[in-house]
Amino acid sequence: LKPCAATSGGRLVGAMSDEPSQEPPKEQVPQAPAGSEAASPSESSPTTAAMPEGDAPTAAELPKDPLVMYVLLRKDLDWPTGAMVNQACHACTAVTWEAKGDPEAVAYFTEAEGQMTTVTMGAVDLAQFEKVRDKLQAAGVPLRVWTEQPENVPSSLATWPRRRSSLQ
Repeated sequence: LKPCAATSGGRLVGAMSDEPSQEPPKEQVPQAPAGSEAASPSESSPTTAAMPEGDAPTAAELPKDPLVMYVLLRKDLDWPTGAMVNQACHACTAVTWEAKGDPEAVAYFTEAEGQMTTVTMGAVDLAQFEKVRDKLQAAGVPLRVWTEQPENVPSSLATWPRRRSSLQ
């Protein structure tokens, strides 16, 4: 499996797929106030829009083992891109609701550590999708499989936010 895209603090930080590489559109990054330390543009810095001024952690303060949410989409469905984005959204929204009392999920969704990191991956077919699901379940990783109705087709899954080291 190869990551299709990863986001950190709401920014696309990389993309890999079988298709030719394309540079993601440049996003405007707010400038730090004069006299404050700012992360260099090449570092992943958190989005600070939801945080009071001065509360955003610096790059050095971000955890070395961040909370990460993995999303797995089936690539064999031949559905339009928008429909597949919807499948990922359904799975992630279900996780947000189901994990609302989980301490790691609360830390992730409130950006307590300064960022939300999500990795989206593609499974080539149902067999690979089920293999990944089974491995995650065997390892005790909480997740949500989204099954599209009325077709009854498992299309995506999302893990609950967990430390990157526990999900690799």
